[in-house]
Amino acid sequence: MGTEARRTVRRALRLGVLALVAGSTVGGSCDPLDPPFFEVISVPGTGSILGDVTVDGVARAGAVVILTQDGTTVETFVSDADGRYAFLNLEPDDYSVTTTVVGTTCPEVDVTVPADQSVEADLACTTPTSGAVEGQVTVNGVGEAGIQVALRQGVTTLATTTTDLQGRYQFAGASPGPRTVQITPPTGASCDSTSRSVTVTAGGTATADFTCARSGADFTVSMSTPPPGWFHDQPGVSALECKVIRTSPAQPGATFSATTSGPAEGGASGVVTAQPVTGVLDANGEAALQVRVNRLGTYVNIVTVTSGAFQRTASATVTVTSDANTCPVVSSSIRFKRDVVGLLPADVRPLGLRPVAFRYVEPWGDPSVPRIGLIAEEVAEVFPEAVVLDGEGRPRAIDYGILTAAVVREAVGSAGDATRASILRHRVAF
Repeated sequence: MGTEARRTVRRALRLGVLALVAGSTVGGSCDPLDPPFFEVISVPGTGSILGDVTVDGVARAGAVVILTQDGTTVETFVSDADGRYAFLNLEPDDYSVTTTVVGTTCPEVDVTVPADQSVEADLACTTPTSGAVEGQVTVNGVGEAGIQVALRQGVTTLATTTTDLQGRYQFAGASPGPRTVQITPPTGASCDSTSRSVTVTAGGTATADFTCARSGADFTVSMSTPPPGWFHDQPGVSALECKVIRTSPAQPGATFSATTSGPAEGGASGVVTAQPVTGVLDANGEAALQVRVNRLGTYVNIVTVTSGAFQRTASATVTVTSDANTCPVVSSSIRFKRDVVGLLPADVRPLGLRPVAFRYVEPWGDPSVPRIGLIAEEVAEVFPEAVVLDGEGRPRAIDYGILTAAVVREAVGSAGDATRASILRHRVAF
């Protein structure tokens, strides 16, 4: 007998079983969904799923129970007066059972049906006891990020949040009742209202939108990687992560405020420059954002530009690696130097550091140019926070913003004439 033929037989048997069930309840005490009863009359080699539908623990009659397999509906059953349902003579396999009762949440139940057995799968629906409040704050038709929103009951603040990048907000799990949603007006904008009344219902979602406007011309702000040669050479700088702030259309004279966060794993964030960084855009509506760092890793820049009544925000990331010099980087490891000569006696070395004369090994620098400085490995032993590590954790460069050239100059000033003359012959800057 083929598969389709077997299904036809099972359907006929189910109808017969249901008729027997209905007949057995007349004038008798037999439970129509008594598992042993189904086991006696079921088709050998098949199984059954039995269960109750309840809402908040109370039996629910007339609920449509759906049996699915791999997302396809196999059968449906309407629960009886006692909230019971049954799917009979099923092929042994995996199934899912669910139901829908308006105004409630009914979880789906996964069931594995064995041969010649009945499986219990109760569907427990619940009525939500809380609701939600959501909405959007727009300025000139565009969602505004970072706006503070408060959910209040009378004069009591129940919860606060801020709008996302699309200007949207949400309060989940709000208790039912009359509530007030209040916003802090966006900078330089006027709104149709800063407070709206809503009614929260159990299982429902109340909406409170706010429409605001700014006068003047709007603009966008972006952050990009500086092109080669855009920055002048900065001798002695160990590591800078850089971005170019741009506005469109150009907003010359606009002010900006930028914050940078860095990799936090394994220690401090790596950001050395004081935060936030502020400034004014040039005649082209641009500005250079330069942040001194002393760790390799990924840094996140967030900038806000204010021009007249408008304020716009942009973000960007910079990954500083030992090979990708985001901005000018001076390699200070002994691995990149040759012809190293100490310049000061041990008894006059500041902080125990050894100023040296050296030449770079190609391609890390021009070997024909004599230089003076420090060795990153030696600085790491005395002042490790001033050393930038490479991807393998080895000393790579020195942050001379922390360990300033003044330390070396002080040592030179305390040295003898012969030593000073030796240093001056190099004719180099720190």
